[in-house]
Amino acid sequence: GEDYFDLRKELEEVVLDEDISLESKGGAGLLGKDDQYSFEDVFDEFKRGVQKQFGKEDYDTHYNLGIAYREMGLFEDAVTEFLTSAGDPKKKLDSVIMLGVTYRDINEHDKSIDYFTEALDTPGIKRDERMGILYELALSHEYAKHLDEAVSLYEQIYSQDTAFRDVADKIRSIRGRAGAPPAAQPPAESR
Repeated sequence: GEDYFDLRKELEEVVLDEDISLESKGGAGLLGKDDQYSFEDVFDEFKRGVQKQFGKEDYDTHYNLGIAYREMGLFEDAVTEFLTSAGDPKKKLDSVIMLGVTYRDINEHDKSIDYFTEALDTPGIKRDERMGILYELALSHEYAKHLDEAVSLYEQIYSQDTAFRDVADKIRSIRGRAGAPPAAQPPAESR
């Protein structure tokens, strides 16, 4: 008699499609000796369950899943979710920005640059959003070793807000790496 927690039953109910039992997958179950399931198998079932439960029109859920997948290092899954959430005009800007960040995470800087450029072309973005996107675009150019473009964008930000993040340091650093002479009015050391 002791009560016990039936993990196998819980996983079947929560993770797996209700029409597919563990036995039909060809094994004794997740807890059996002949366990043939990897994390990827279980996660794939989880994703199918999520897709079945939430339609493509549930943009908030897809956006939040994209954030979660990115934080777990599941970048391809994050991209898929952000592409879906970008279908909502209310989520498009945030989704496009997250696509830029995610592609930068995986060193696909050209795609990152394309998404940040697309974000900048969004009508009606606020000044603070624009500054943040410019910074992200500059950072992607910097990582891609497009130093002239990066410093130009950082200088554009600096001309509008001398205290924005670390742009003054970024400008000095890039000029130092590129061996470029200082500008006529270099950014102040600190303000």
